[in-house]
Amino acid sequence: MTTDFRWAGREGEKIFSLACSRKMVSCIKADEDDCGWDFIIQYQPPTLLHVPTDQRDTGVSALVQVKATQVDAARWSISLKNALSLVNSPLPAFIVRVALDREDAHQFRAIHIWRPEIERILTAARRAYAQGDEALHRKQISFDFGQAADRPDLLEWMRTEIEVAGGRDYAGIKRTLVDTVGFEDGYGTASFRLRTSSPDALLDLQLGLIGPLELDYFSYTPSRFGIRAPEPEIECHGGKLEIIPEGRDARLKLRAPDGRQQFLPAKLFSGILPGGRRSRARVQAGCFDIVIRSRRRVSVKLSFDRKKKVPLDTLAAYALAHRSHRDSPLTVSLIQEKQQHDIGMINMDDHETESWAQLLLNIDAMKRLIAFENADPIHLSFHDVRRQFAGFSILEALINDRTLRMEFTPYGDGGSGPGKPVMFLSYTMVELGGVRIGAVASRPVVRDEMIGERRRMDMGPARLLHACVDEGCVIDIRELYLDEVDRLSETYDVMAIGDLMMGISDEVDRELILDRPRLPGHANEAASPRASAA
Repeated sequence: MTTDFRWAGREGEKIFSLACSRKMVSCIKADEDDCGWDFIIQYQPPTLLHVPTDQRDTGVSALVQVKATQVDAARWSISLKNALSLVNSPLPAFIVRVALDREDAHQFRAIHIWRPEIERILTAARRAYAQGDEALHRKQISFDFGQAADRPDLLEWMRTEIEVAGGRDYAGIKRTLVDTVGFEDGYGTASFRLRTSSPDALLDLQLGLIGPLELDYFSYTPSRFGIRAPEPEIECHGGKLEIIPEGRDARLKLRAPDGRQQFLPAKLFSGILPGGRRSRARVQAGCFDIVIRSRRRVSVKLSFDRKKKVPLDTLAAYALAHRSHRDSPLTVSLIQEKQQHDIGMINMDDHETESWAQLLLNIDAMKRLIAFENADPIHLSFHDVRRQFAGFSILEALINDRTLRMEFTPYGDGGSGPGKPVMFLSYTMVELGGVRIGAVASRPVVRDEMIGERRRMDMGPARLLHACVDEGCVIDIRELYLDEVDRLSETYDVMAIGDLMMGISDEVDRELILDRPRLPGHANEAASPRASAA
């Protein structure tokens, strides 16, 4: 064993190179080690004959700095400049200590420059920057090479470290780590002086409630690992402060006293004054804009463009809010990360609660048709829905789970009208905002009786047979209805009234025309004038 340090260093490098050759790992020595590494090593790629040649892995590479020692030193130092070079390289980086003894035996100890080491190196570099010290080549940073760093099978350990850290994605993961570590508490500190605005305006700005604020002064000083830069990076007198709030995902839950619930995707925004002296929150969900101020003061704004197409859930939430009144307020909650936070209660005290309740039923019917057809969600405007409210309600009456009653005056002297049917069949079609919506449904006749000169028929819950929910729907709902007349008439005495919208028309002279199977010898029969449904 030589006592000359230069020869010891050369011996350590040769020992490492020989270890690489024995493991069939390519080892390329640097002629100039100004960047902190002595070798680039490359592992042999795996033999994967089932993978196309152009897609096979070429084998992982790494940078290695070798340090040889003749004493059992537990720590070893390198220059901060070289350490930064290893950190900023996309390749894996290792420092290998080769310990030599008098019997020419050797021992490998090594560390992988990864998260703890990267954090220490970058912290030292940031501290030097804050102190105005650019002579990084004169600064040293030490690493622990105690017994925990023993690597009996050095090359296999290095390969495993690379695979565990990221494998083929190693470079990207390392870059993200280098760019983000140390900024956990923010990227810096901003100082500013508002020209005329109050602290409340700053809170509203963070929530996106107001536009930019006029500034007298603004400065920004970066910080990393809690170490502030010696000088501001940005400094200006005058200007405007604008904050673009980024909301967090949440859900708004609306619940009525009758148990009906509606959920809307929401964004939660928060604002806080320096020192945490005051805070506010804002929730935006569909047509709701809710601001939660200090002491649980809550303001709710219901903003809605009635001509804009929106999801059905938004229409339902709008209707649910308007259906509320003093004796039946709407409970509002926010759900975020599986936790529910009560916001409060709202009350619109609208005088048209019945029409809003019907609108909710109409929307439920629409959702049922969409689910039945497995159709894509549709968007409708409130204007379109209100314009076709009557037709929309008839469609809902056709397919709902409630009973349906029809009354009419039978034709003929003492006649009973259309026989004794056990099945009711009808269809209808509505066009809303360019979307054609139709359905065919049947109902069992559960009661059939004469009330004076009027015949009353009660039908049970509807069974949906066919549906259409589409823009420019090409499905012929009437043809499907006639097919059902043929099919059901083979088993049941069917009361098939055609289009329900026509069957319950307010025209006094309209007759109830029954459809019969399309078979030879059969013709449609007419009942007496006027039929009404309830």
